[in-house]
Amino acid sequence: MSSDSWDIFPRAGRIVGFVCLFILVACSRNNDPISPFAGNGTAGPLGIEIDRSVPADQRDYLVGDLEMLKSVSLAATNSQYVQYIGVNDFSNDSLTTWLQARVKLIVGETFDYDSASSPVEQRPYNPQLLSEDYNAVGKIQTVMFNLGAYIYLNGKSSSTVYSLQLGTGMFPVKSPRVGVIQIGEGLFQANAIKSSPFDSMANRFLRAAVFFHEARHTDGNGKNAAFPHAKCTTGDYAGNNACEANLNGPYIVEAIILREFYDSCSSCTTKEADSLRAFIADNVSRLQQGAQMQDARPEAIP
Repeated sequence: MSSDSWDIFPRAGRIVGFVCLFILVACSRNNDPISPFAGNGTAGPLGIEIDRSVPADQRDYLVGDLEMLKSVSLAATNSQYVQYIGVNDFSNDSLTTWLQARVKLIVGETFDYDSASSPVEQRPYNPQLLSEDYNAVGKIQTVMFNLGAYIYLNGKSSSTVYSLQLGTGMFPVKSPRVGVIQIGEGLFQANAIKSSPFDSMANRFLRAAVFFHEARHTDGNGKNAAFPHAKCTTGDYAGNNACEANLNGPYIVEAIILREFYDSCSSCTTKEADSLRAFIADNVSRLQQGAQMQDARPEAIP
């Protein structure tokens, strides 16, 4: 199916009341890169570790989702979309390499990050800037949560380096690209087509697109470190940090990837295809007027 006739960036988008606040990371295998968190759980595809806190059934779905990314064929030619994400093209190699650089460990919904994170030392952050709209945990329903970026931004706001305690040791969080993503309560519920099985191609596409959304939260610098969401001023999400002030931010990355998945979903039923379009429209509707491209290079402290 083709979506060439409709624009992913319409002048005005209707807010679809599906879900959410999306915020992310991923899993390792024989020829995949070795995760720095190796040993904390199950090695999944793309070199991403899946923590023991992820229930077995969810782990199996996530492994399937990531395996799918290694084989799905995308034929995108829109150079603007490629620029927004920051890849050379939409080949399997380009997309999986982009994701591997940003997602290292997936932890479960029950993972207690308050107990697992602790201050290590006072350090200057340069530049000491935060977005005016920074609110790391403001949410409606969390589909995924970029825990590494959240810990980094909390440290940045207090000039404190935090470390994350996992089974194999302490890991200092010196950049939003530490790559730790937490599953939210909405990943298999709000972010799903209810009439389709969890392992349907359409639902795998929905979950995989959220990985790319969360991966974008590992990027950015200065006041745009971790590409924080903006506060919505109108619509169903008004008052929540669930909108987008950047043309290359997480919601737009997710929308672009999901559109490419939509074009590649030859097995999708008409209802599934319509649902994918609705999810794309929901993401695009969050883009605020005056949004601009931002520097996606990730900041870090020495």
